[in-house]
Amino acid sequence: RTSIGRASDAPSGAFVQPIVSRVSLFIFGASPAAEPLLRFAKQLGWFVRIADHRQFVATDERFASADSIEIAPTEELPSRFSYPPTSVAVVMTHHYLRDLELIRQLAPMPLSYLGMVGSRERAERLTEEAIALGTDPELLAASLRAPAGLDLGADAPSEIALSIVAEIQAVLRRTTAAPLRKRHGRIHDAPDENIFCNRRSKLRPEQGGKMFEGAHRPGRALQLGQRDAALVEPAA
Repeated sequence: RTSIGRASDAPSGAFVQPIVSRVSLFIFGASPAAEPLLRFAKQLGWFVRIADHRQFVATDERFASADSIEIAPTEELPSRFSYPPTSVAVVMTHHYLRDLELIRQLAPMPLSYLGMVGSRERAERLTEEAIALGTDPELLAASLRAPAGLDLGADAPSEIALSIVAEIQAVLRRTTAAPLRKRHGRIHDAPDENIFCNRRSKLRPEQGGKMFEGAHRPGRALQLGQRDAALVEPAA
């Protein structure tokens, strides 16, 4: 049976699966890298919104799998949305003044990640100008990741998108994005008291068949005791 409880109360042999907030990705700018970024995000189960000022670029044909497409003047785009928990945003208009306006408006938003595509020199100049226009420098330093993405040697749009998704995932999981071979201890996290679980288990009757919360990554069962005690199936 399926239950929700605390990891500390789990019987030996229980398997756990966290219920995590669905990531909401806001892509500002329908650039070439926006298409593969959308594809990668949807494969991860994220909710994706596309925002651009050009209707002829942000089309249903290009972004058929997007959850929504918002067309409006650049200065109005950030206010068109509400930002639920675990919201992330990527600015990729490749237009200096539009990027500047978007960053100034998005920096105070409750975002788990804010990235901007472009060179390091461009990002530094844009940050300096945003501060000169009144944006809090500490807020920018804490929120903005520019250039967005991890160093994967990215060049093509799909490679750029991959590097950005990888960085977002690392930020959300609070990891270093270092190679797993350099990680000390367990590859997968130990149980955590703050994540609820919702997974069906087939345990022996004496084990109670209860499910408990943990910080295990989605898609893998985390066993809290006897290795061969149970089989796990997704909840119906």
